Amino acid sequence: MSRFELEDEERPAGRVYLDEADPGDRRRLYFKLFGFGGLALLLLLAGGAVYFFYYRSDDSIKGFLAEKLEKIDLDGTVDRYYFPAGSYSPPLQKAIAYYKENDRARARRSLEEFVESAASDQEKSVALVYLGIMAMEVERFAEAHHQFLRSLRFDEKNLAALVNLALTERKLGNPQGAREMALRARKLAPDDSRVAVLLGNILSDIQDLSGAIAAYREGLKGDAHDPYLYYNLALSLLRSGNLEEAAMYFNRTIELSPTGQLAVTSHAHLGQLYFSQNRLEMAADQLKAAVDLAPANAKYLYNLAVVYMRMGQNERATQLLDRALATSADEGRVYRSLALAYQELGLKGRAQSALLKALLVNPNDLSALQDLGDLYYKEKELLKALDIYKRIVNMTPGDSNTRDALLVLSRIYTDLERPVDALAMLERARELSPGDIEVEASRAATLARSGRIDEAVGIYRQLLTGRLERDDERRLRLELGRLFRSQGGHDLAIAQFQLNLARAKEAPPTADLISELELARTYARLSRPELARQHYEAIIASPQATATMRQEAHLELAEALSSSADRADQNEARKHAFQAAKMSPDSTLTRLVQGRVLLASDSVVDREKAIEILRALSHTDLSPALASQVHDSLGQAYYKNGEYERALKAFDQAVALDGSNQSAYRNQRLAAAAYEESLRR
Repeated sequence: MSRFELEDEERPAGRVYLDEADPGDRRRLYFKLFGFGGLALLLLLAGGAVYFFYYRSDDSIKGFLAEKLEKIDLDGTVDRYYFPAGSYSPPLQKAIAYYKENDRARARRSLEEFVESAASDQEKSVALVYLGIMAMEVERFAEAHHQFLRSLRFDEKNLAALVNLALTERKLGNPQGAREMALRARKLAPDDSRVAVLLGNILSDIQDLSGAIAAYREGLKGDAHDPYLYYNLALSLLRSGNLEEAAMYFNRTIELSPTGQLAVTSHAHLGQLYFSQNRLEMAADQLKAAVDLAPANAKYLYNLAVVYMRMGQNERATQLLDRALATSADEGRVYRSLALAYQELGLKGRAQSALLKALLVNPNDLSALQDLGDLYYKEKELLKALDIYKRIVNMTPGDSNTRDALLVLSRIYTDLERPVDALAMLERARELSPGDIEVEASRAATLARSGRIDEAVGIYRQLLTGRLERDDERRLRLELGRLFRSQGGHDLAIAQFQLNLARAKEAPPTADLISELELARTYARLSRPELARQHYEAIIASPQATATMRQEAHLELAEALSSSADRADQNEARKHAFQAAKMSPDSTLTRLVQGRVLLASDSVVDREKAIEILRALSHTDLSPALASQVHDSLGQAYYKNGEYERALKAFDQAVALDGSNQSAYRNQRLAAAAYEESLRR
């Protein structure tokens, strides 16, 4: 597919020490990600590309699949509150019972009264720990911090107060203070696995992965059966690039806790890890286990679908994507990823549905709007695309997103044959980004399409007089050369392409295959196959050429050589057409060129083969322009056979399909004259 990622995991539980989870975990995770996400990503990449092996490389299905497993959160260590344990006096037991019964108001009153009573300092310290925990539950971290400090004044060795104070320091963004409290707690309870988890999580926060790993390992000496220690250790090992040991500890986590969130996220991490190693069957097994445990999780369904796509099992993948689309994910990114997957499977309608669902989650999701607008534009639903990009312009604050949307709007208006509106959009883009080369080049292209050729050429030439990066100069000369060629200025076009090739040889030398291809096409249009050949062959032989580019070179060279009267050139044309067919046997364009090459021969047998190929193509689902070319070529075959009536019908069909097909118009007149002449005989 063309661009992808496995969805971020929800933050998994680190250790359950209380009856209920911290209700603010999700929101605090987002703040953590902003604070530490960038550095974590650098560490992840430096660790050997744990999750991505060719990130955003090309538009191939391979490139899409490599990226598009949705990432799992590597900062997924989560703390839970540490409850005091022990035997207490009846008044304190009663106050704690109110808390456990979820009667927070009575619990607070009872605990506050207890602190003011004549109870022992140790029990007052315990009561203050519970008051601090209740403050943390409603995210009043400053109040919680105060209560835990009060608790330690009554009992400086209260382990629960130290652990929870460390947690509060983390929430308040003070990792060093949290580390200090955790180290004090470890001195009091060196074998307590709960303290080891806390210390490891704090060290992980400050990117001390080796320290975190050591803390988790130390904790395992005291409790070798704690699944949370194994899980957090596996996460830290994964972040440090130690994949095999991370996999071992994720598996150990699953053994100790086969159900629940820890098992789900462990399976998900293993699935991503195995996918990154191209162990697809193992990745599928792990992700299927995650889906079985969490069947309504859109991320896991999506990730498993991507693995099946990589395995070529598109039907199973589509079923999983449909299940994911039917869920109620709370992140628009999941639906954006689904949309990309659907596009790779050719299911454009479902891709649109996924993006629309992302916008239901967040109507101002800029990425979803951009993806939807791009999809509408690609599908030629121009009015829908127009509405989307207008919406983007209105919601963005005049930044690069506004400028990009204005550029797309100019292209849409140009396609709608509204050049005045297109130029108005570009003027607005110029105001936002004065001197922007892309904006100016778009102005030139829009003027050219509206017939104002001289103005367009003037803009291109003006831009080329400035100080340009090599890539910008190359792009401008390509556009100017194509414009010259479209107006019949082949010598001027050749000069631009040759200048690009000359620049490509300058230090550092680079391959400019696009200019090579455009130069070859220009010579082919001039019916100079001997000159076109050397540039096409340079592309075919280049190690930098993509498979698509090589196929285009084979096809176009075959067509150029087929027009030659030289038998050797015609034989070579067949070879190139055959090579293109080997590279893409189901390509409509390849089969059309094969038919044309055979048609160029004087052999009746070749002509009949050409008719067979072209007739088969004429019954397939083609775009009007391509279908017109097929019928035009078929008409030429009939004409050569002397079947003027059939030829005329084929040319009529070609003209009806594409009124701009000048070749079909000329051939239609010739066939009509020949048919009338045959009737008079």
